[in-house]
Amino acid sequence: MHTSMRFNPELGLYAWLDTVAYILDCELSNVRKDEAAWKVYFDAGKRPVEAILERKRVASE
Repeated sequence: MHTSMRFNPELGLYAWLDTVAYILDCELSNVRKDEAAWKVYFDAGKRPVEAILERKRVASE
């Protein structure tokens, strides 16, 4: 079974945030509280998984 998720950026920021919440297995409201910070990654064209990993890396520094 192939478990990687693909995201189509043409669906927009809110669909991208939904994908982030799904991957993190958390409530969408938790992700949307920090929408401005996530939007930076969306605007840079990062996939949700890349954005999550980068945020975790930055937080651990």
